[in-house]
Amino acid sequence: ARGCGAAMRADSSVYRQLLRLSRQADRQPSRLVTLLGRPPRLYSPQLRKVARAPPTRLPFVEDAIWEAAGGSTEYAHPAEAAPSGRGAASGAAATAVRRHRRRAEA
Repeated sequence: ARGCGAAMRADSSVYRQLLRLSRQADRQPSRLVTLLGRPPRLYSPQLRKVARAPPTRLPFVEDAIWEAAGGSTEYAHPAEAAPSGRGAASGAAATAVRRHRRRAEA
């Protein structure tokens, strides 16, 4: 039981750090331009046509990157954080981090 508490504290610490970094990135969307998601289809030279991409090992992470990049896999379209009315800005990267955590905890 002791190890479980330590793991939960570590998870919370990592989550807070990731959320802090994502908020910083949201304040400077140019930092998110280099994000590239995984496209759902790729050109297969063997098949000589476009085919579905093989499944990823980290689907939730791919979804979070896709969301932070503005919903694009080819070119990132980050948006500047809009004030949320609570004094803090909430942008695409911070929203993606929160959604990723909710999915992971479900």
